[in-house]
Amino acid sequence: MPTYEIIGVRHAEYDRKSDHRHINAYDIHMTYDDRNVDGLAVLSAFISTDYLNGYTPKVGDVVRVFYNRWGRVESLAPVA
Repeated sequence: MPTYEIIGVRHAEYDRKSDHRHINAYDIHMTYDDRNVDGLAVLSAFISTDYLNGYTPKVGDVVRVFYNRWGRVESLAPVA
């Protein structure tokens, strides 16, 4: 399972207009090695804090990325 290094984090907090639910999330930018890419490949994901299990992403952290059945990033877990 590949690992990803976080290179950028933007915190987002807002009230969703459709249902007025308060959203607390992170826009996370990561790099990883891919055999089909010269250099590093990149991945960006928008993840609600509800799916981070108390983890606060920080630049320099190495994480594993988990996807849901529709192929969207569902959660992150730091590599020990």
